[in-house]
Formats: sequence, C-alpha cells, structure tokens
Amino acid sequence: MPYKKLKPIAVAAGYGFPQLSEVFELVAGKGLLNIELKQAGHEEAAIRLARGILPVDSFAFSSFDPAAVRTCRRVAPDVPAFLIVWGPQDGARDVAALRELDASGIAFESGHLSAELTRLFCRERFPLFVWTVNDVCEAVRLAEWGVTGIITDIPAELVTAMNPSGKG
Repeated sequence: MPYKKLKPIAVAAGYGFPQLSEVFELVAGKGLLNIELKQAGHEEAAIRLARGILPVDSFAFSSFDPAAVRTCRRVAPDVPAFLIVWGPQDGARDVAALRELDASGIAFESGHLSAELTRLFCRERFPLFVWTVNDVCEAVRLAEWGVTGIITDIPAELVTAMNPSGKG
C-alpha cells in the first residue's frame, strides 16, 4: 500500500508514520541498521537513499526475496545483503543459494536454527543472523553457538543481560 494511503490510517490510530529518509536520519551513526526489503524492485532507490544519509559501513540490506538480494549485491557490492529464510532449512542448499546470489550471509528464524546449522555457516564463512529473539535465555544460547548477530524487539534488555558489566 502506498505511503500516502498508509499515513492517514496510522495517524488516525495514534501512530507516527515517518518516511524512510526520516528513519535514516533518526538512526544515522547510532549502530548498524538492517534495511529489510519486502520485495524486489526498490533496491537502487533504497541504496541511493541510504548512501546519502547513513555513514559508510553502518547499514546492510536483507530480504526474503532472492532477487532483491542479488540486485543489492550487483548494484552495491560494497554493501552487505543478506538472504532471510524461515521454516526448516537444508543447510547445504542454503549455502549453495548464498553463493549463487553472492549474498553476504543469512538471517534465520530462531526456532529453526540448530547448533549444527550454525557450525555449517561458520565453517562456510557466512555470517549468520537470527530473528526475532525476545528471550534472554535463547539469546545467550544462540550467542554461545556462535551466531554473528541477534535481531530482537528488546535490544536494551538483551544488551544488559548479555553484558551486565557494561564493558566491551
């Protein structure tokens, strides 16, 4: 649905509805931003916008759509682009797909990741992110397995729980 149609609905429900450029300006320089593309077709515009606002090396793209990942890597080979997968997976097939797409890594649904799959992606040198982890015990277990990053709705809580000293 176009932004112009969604904004009045969001405002009527009491929510803000910033444009992507406003979100980029809000988070610029505050960490790594994962920009998820819901469908192919807008990669070049999103890359151009991100490059114009966000610091270099502070953003990456991800998508369930292999075509979007492929286009991001072709248009901006210096910007990471990750394939997102859900449900039970075949690790060997996923590794082959990552190579074929020139993907930077993979983002797994947390409930379908195993220690064995984590070791496979580590061995194949593909960064592995896991989503959406909102349980501290699960986050600790996944970190112990060696995942590259954890996507969560509760970042402050996980950071505090996993790094109680506040150092490093």
